[in-house]
Amino acid sequence: MISDFVATQDQSEAFLEDTFHAFVKDLIPRVEIVTLREDLYRGSIKIKQDLDLDFHDTYQYQVASEHDLVIVTLNRQFEIVQEVRVLFL
Repeated sequence: MISDFVATQDQSEAFLEDTFHAFVKDLIPRVEIVTLREDLYRGSIKIKQDLDLDFHDTYQYQVASEHDLVIVTLNRQFEIVQEVRVLFL
């Protein structure tokens, strides 16, 4: 996830726009948005409590579990997770 697109003072607005457009052109065709099936949301609170995760971490856990994905993170809260593959950076 990219949360910020930060410019330095020596970069022109046109350069930043061109860079952003190139990034989007390269990235968007390779992105697949995944989410939970509606019926799985009901189990979120129990999973949150069982694993002692934050809500957003619980959601990531459920999405990874449902879609057989790897969670790539710096967040050490996932150390307790056994059922989903986690790669710590």
